[in-house]
Amino acid sequence: MTAADKTVNGVLGYDKGNVLVGQLVLPARTYADPEKRRQFVEKVLEPMQSIPAATDIGMTSHIPAGFGGNSRKLWPEGEELTEAEARPVDFRRATNGSFAALRIPLIRGRWFHD
Repeated sequence: MTAADKTVNGVLGYDKGNVLVGQLVLPARTYADPEKRRQFVEKVLEPMQSIPAATDIGMTSHIPAGFGGNSRKLWPEGEELTEAEARPVDFRRATNGSFAALRIPLIRGRWFHD
């Protein structure tokens, strides 16, 4: 089975085998500033990258196929939409190692970088 087969034929679209998942909840009061959150993520990921058995390390705001997520309204460029017409978009934040850790293949486009 190729990486692309997992996406096309796989139910989840990623490989959850040999993946360790943990959950962190950052206090909103302490980490309201996006730069503070970014620095925290760097401090957590850096020592993990030196673990010999860990081949890929990543963090996401919500795991794939998990509950929760973030939603914001989107106003596509060039379209005149009212507040009510704006399109709701669900999104998740992810570090560049998240896709490799879950063996999510790149089908088109490019990978994210720090």
